[in-house]
Amino acid sequence: MMSGFSTMASLAASRVRLLMKQTDMERPADLIADIIHYCRAEGIEFDAEVNVAELYVSEEEGYDDAN
Repeated sequence: MMSGFSTMASLAASRVRLLMKQTDMERPADLIADIIHYCRAEGIEFDAEVNVAELYVSEEEGYDDAN
């Protein structure tokens, strides 16, 4: 476990908090909108990425529960 982070979720939240602060984003929706634009520009299926991300979250929650 990383010092200062008790769970995978808290580590992820800290990364997003830092990114939002560094880029002056006001809401998570700003970041999500940027990701949608990025996916469209790169020809990446956003919905497929969301499905993969949900699998990651499920795995990380399992890791957090085990530790």
